[in-house]
Amino acid sequence: EPLVKSQIRAGGYTFPVLLDQSTEVVSMYNPRKSIPLTVVIAKDGRIHSSHEGYTPGDEAGLKTELEALLGLTDAPSTPPAGEATEATEATTDEAAKPAEGTTGG
Repeated sequence: EPLVKSQIRAGGYTFPVLLDQSTEVVSMYNPRKSIPLTVVIAKDGRIHSSHEGYTPGDEAGLKTELEALLGLTDAPSTPPAGEATEATEATTDEAAKPAEGTTGG
């Protein structure tokens, strides 16, 4: 945990960082334990999209998706083509909240 906190400070990150040492949250969002797995959770706590695997260039689509979700662009906030979307009522709960002191701010 101290190493993670120092990396957060060094990177100047201001978003919540979850330390899931018991893998409780992994089981909620990634029961197949796919690696890597990107899950975008909207402000309302619902899963907006998820993407298994990595192909060089994926970060550009993720950047566009996140900017749209945050209202930074006029682009629709739909996930890039080929990504699975979740129409579930999944929300973040106590298990998914960041550990105390693990936000960069």
